[in-house]
This record gives sequence, C-alpha cells and structure tokens, in this order.
Amino acid sequence: MLRVYLTCHFLGSTFDWKSAEDEKPLLKPTHNISELVTGEVDAGIPANCVVVGGFDQGAVISLLTFLTGERKLGSVVALRGWVPLSKFKSMAFDHA
Repeated sequence: MLRVYLTCHFLGSTFDWKSAEDEKPLLKPTHNISELVTGEVDAGIPANCVVVGGFDQGAVISLLTFLTGERKLGSVVALRGWVPLSKFKSMAFDHA
C-alpha cells in the first residue's frame, strides 16, 4: 500500500549568506519525519524502499532526514532546497 504524508513547514526567518543558521526549527520536523519513517519500517516496509522528499523548506527537512537518519533510506527528492551543513555535517551518518 502506498502511503503519502504531506506537511507544510515555514522556517519563519529570512535567508541570506551572512545569517547564522537556526537549527531549532529544523530539528523538530526532521524528528517528526524520522518517526513517520520508523512507523513505516515497523509496519514491514523495508527502509531502502522509503523515499522522502520536499520543496523549498520541505526539501531542507527531507535532506536532513535522509542525511541524519538512523536508517539508510531508498532515496531523497529535494526541489529548490539547500543543505545547512555548517551545523549538521557532524550529525550525518556514514551511510548518507
């Protein structure tokens, strides 16, 4: 059975190259998506068959979920997003 979860998230801040990244608004939605992935894996879906994706800020959350998640997921689709690696690089798992 194909299950699709859609969420809407807005960081509520401006983005420019000189601004500091605020990790707090990124961690909770990343954790929420990881919990959804855990639920699917617990229901019998292999982790390598799970794909996460998003647009804009959703792409950021999808990339962070993919890179920092405990499981090696099948793929990530990120449209018009970025990877805030300055703070999250140390959180990435080897399989990412």
